[in-house]
Amino acid sequence: MEILIADDRKLPLAESYQTILAALPEEERLRAEKYYRQADRLRCAAGAFLIRQCVKNACGINARFTIARSEHGKPYVREYPALHFSLSHSGNMIVYAQADCAAGVDAEKISAVRLSDYDAFLSDAELLRLRNEKSPDAEFFRIWTVKEAFAKKTGLGLPLYDRDAPAFDYDRGRAALHGQTSYFRTFRLDGHIISICADSEIPDIRPHFITKAEWAEMLTESI
Repeated sequence: MEILIADDRKLPLAESYQTILAALPEEERLRAEKYYRQADRLRCAAGAFLIRQCVKNACGINARFTIARSEHGKPYVREYPALHFSLSHSGNMIVYAQADCAAGVDAEKISAVRLSDYDAFLSDAELLRLRNEKSPDAEFFRIWTVKEAFAKKTGLGLPLYDRDAPAFDYDRGRAALHGQTSYFRTFRLDGHIISICADSEIPDIRPHFITKAEWAEMLTESI
């Protein structure tokens, strides 16, 4: 299991845009170009590029593969179903997670939050937890990213709090739904919260920031 981060404060993502686009299949190029804001186009394209380069490294430099999507929009590698990955981007970061079991990752830049806007998405216990926190904004994004990572892991989206909603144990790093246990870990890095959720216990890992040299190598390999 690994987590990689492309941080636009540390990497020349904008300067790489045309090279990134040229490396993508037409469908993914068009998906990126649909965004109105250049920053959104860049994040979409860079995320798709990062997925392809990481899958290539995992499956072999000459491997032929297709990034497909489930009926609920979850991406997967059609030819290598045992390889699981997830992508998220927020603020300055594009985050890629890869595992040998079902997994999801979510990242959010910490900002001020008005809890009343999220009542429908938080349980009574979570709202109480936040109201008792000295740093409620950071804790909110920890809860939120865990929920989103869980939703990405399942590929089914996150239900509201009814009888079919998962039960999260934020102190033990576990979530339960229909008798199945999932595991999660959260990281706070450079003003962002990142959570990963998986079907197996999360090892003692640290997210890796992609270096300029590593990014340059990815670009060279894509040409």
